[in-house]
Amino acid sequence: MPVSTGSVTLDEVLDGGLPDQRAVLVTGGPGTGKSTLAMQFLQAGLDDGEECLLVSTEQRMDELRDSFSDFEFDLDHESLAVTTLHATPGYTVDGEDDRVLTLETLEGGQMLGGDYSAPFESDYIVKHLEQFGPVDRVVLDSVSGLSTIGDSQDVFRRTVLDVIRLFTDDFGATALFTAEESQPDPVQGDVKTVAASDAVQFNTHGGRCAASTTTHAPTR
Repeated sequence: MPVSTGSVTLDEVLDGGLPDQRAVLVTGGPGTGKSTLAMQFLQAGLDDGEECLLVSTEQRMDELRDSFSDFEFDLDHESLAVTTLHATPGYTVDGEDDRVLTLETLEGGQMLGGDYSAPFESDYIVKHLEQFGPVDRVVLDSVSGLSTIGDSQDVFRRTVLDVIRLFTDDFGATALFTAEESQPDPVQGDVKTVAASDAVQFNTHGGRCAASTTTHAPTR
């Protein structure tokens, strides 16, 4: 049975909504409504009594509240869990004196406490997220925030696949990922740059769609 996106118009276009327990990628440029659509998707689940999870890689909780202050999104709903992920230079227990990218929350919370943080690696990202399942719906806004992981696109793709499997297989959730759409390279003419959306689209089971102003509220 399709899972409603929270937008009547988009549900009609998608023959009822998103595929159940699958992952879908929503891409678009800044201001095209990706985050607004993602929040509508979560709010529709909350209104139906479902358990939901919002994973933000770009905004702190206070910034989320400010961004969606004009919308009827209940960020304090008892069935909504919110967590933030951020890659920041720091020290790990086994990293000796070398600064590497570490996994922290956007509020500044370190994953291991004290003076050390967990490495910004797939295993630690998945371990952090495991504590929030099972849920019915998940939004990761945006997957572009994970693109700094590793030193190649292959590492990034594998990490995203691990996260997708966690959400859809282990949690049994329908997942919506957002990503910035790749843009033409000014040097290469109409050749697009490699972006998170390009690396992720083939991992998502439910396909890829472009964000547009199909929501019932002003886009952000």
